[in-house]
Amino acid sequence: KNHRQSEQLRRRIVDTITRFEPRLDFVTVTSQQDGEGRGRTRFHIEARLRVDPEPLKLSFDATVVWRNRTVEVG
Repeated sequence: KNHRQSEQLRRRIVDTITRFEPRLDFVTVTSQQDGEGRGRTRFHIEARLRVDPEPLKLSFDATVVWRNRTVEVG
């Protein structure tokens, strides 16, 4: 997929996380073409989980496989 489509999806991921998981703040999502091959876009997601007594930093990766429209989370 092209850069514009990846950027649109990146913004939608941020909006969706912000809307549906109110315990998370400072949500950032970065995208890059996956080095494993074409037809994949990797997103790195970071956020802060508001919990007591102290917030926790979270991070994980998600890869969109455009060929079959699946998402791999790891």
